Amino acid sequence: MFPIVVSLFFRDWELTSRLVILLVPMILLSYFGRKISIPYEIQTNEAMVIASLAFILIAFLFSFIFWQKNVSYLDALFESISAITTTGLSTLKHEKDFTPSLLVIRAWLQWIGGLGIIVISIAFSPFQSKLNKEVLVDYENRKNSNYSEHNYAKWVLYFYLSISILALLVLFGISDSFFDALIFSMTSISTGGFPADSEGLKKFGRNFQFAITAFSLMGAISFPLLYLNSYKKIKKLFANNELRSLIVLVLLCSFILMNTKLLQTQDSLNIYDIIMLSVSAQTTTGFSSLNVSDLTPISILILTIVMFIGGSSSSTAGGFKLNRFVYILKGVKSFLRKEIAPKHAVGEMNQEEKEQLLKVSLLFFIYISVLVTSWLVFVLYGYDTILSLFEVTSAFGTVGLSTGISEESLEIVPKIILCLNMLLGRLEVIAIIILFYPKTWIGKRKEYNL
Repeated sequence: MFPIVVSLFFRDWELTSRLVILLVPMILLSYFGRKISIPYEIQTNEAMVIASLAFILIAFLFSFIFWQKNVSYLDALFESISAITTTGLSTLKHEKDFTPSLLVIRAWLQWIGGLGIIVISIAFSPFQSKLNKEVLVDYENRKNSNYSEHNYAKWVLYFYLSISILALLVLFGISDSFFDALIFSMTSISTGGFPADSEGLKKFGRNFQFAITAFSLMGAISFPLLYLNSYKKIKKLFANNELRSLIVLVLLCSFILMNTKLLQTQDSLNIYDIIMLSVSAQTTTGFSSLNVSDLTPISILILTIVMFIGGSSSSTAGGFKLNRFVYILKGVKSFLRKEIAPKHAVGEMNQEEKEQLLKVSLLFFIYISVLVTSWLVFVLYGYDTILSLFEVTSAFGTVGLSTGISEESLEIVPKIILCLNMLLGRLEVIAIIILFYPKTWIGKRKEYNL
């Protein structure tokens, strides 16, 4: 209903008619969906398939509202996928292709995408962390009732909505523009990165940019961690390894960029611009107060690595995820200690840690394989090696920073590759593999005794 209300408020009758038409398949899906019997317990592979299909279906449905005069269907689909996956890449021009109501709805899609991925990652992730399990148990205990997916989803919605309203109030207080505050509040907490116009953050003062940076960081922090510490001592928040890793990597990236020739011109950059760019890349938000295409190759490579790592698990951020990256570093450290130190001085990883490291290493290999394959397609099309690597990493990490490759004139195949990367990066490669794995659809499901 929110998109229709927005289109009516702005008196965008053409968009209203499109949204009303869009309601028909959604109502039909809801009607027939209610007739399907709900199993006692949803298996992980079933949950991942449902989530994947939901994101893909929403992307195709809402591509209809972006498909307007002088906009190809592929560009409309690209925009819709970029929105629901919270990426922020765009091949369209704000002044030419977007009405104010469409800009708000596009930001809302990013907000919905961020909300959806939090629910999925906490409840159904095959790599579910101890922190995720703790928040589910804690929620059950605090409510003095049996845990249910319905109650859990309501908690996530209330918590996510509360932070979003806080962002809206703060940004509106700084900018005095409710339109800008509404769009940036939705796209910062969802680490989406879609701006209100082609100027992005360049037209805003430091206070507004600082607030955006703060809410982007908040969106990249694990939501179970934020929840568990919303009523406990704040000291425990910074005791979390993943949060400390996020802060350390942002500071490290900023320090390296400060000591690197950032721009190809002789112009100097403000320290805050560098910190903001580092936060934007690490949190996979995609906001920037400067043009990425003006950066030097070494700066672009540094940002590419940061974008690949991404933010915390169970957050709205994309990327490989910090907890997995830390686990791989832990595995490398264990291997080096085993090779260098005397055998009696080395404490080996236990069996559970070894199994987890194997899973994460396999996932890392799959991520790199997808990234390299996508990158080679762009290289074969004649695009610069470093710029194209940055672009596919930005899509795969659902970041949204662009070197200018993502535009309307981009060839069909590279454009499709970016669409696939955005979906693979947001839904996780494993979820897509399970979606197309034959045994997911063939054979008996696990039975549960009541």
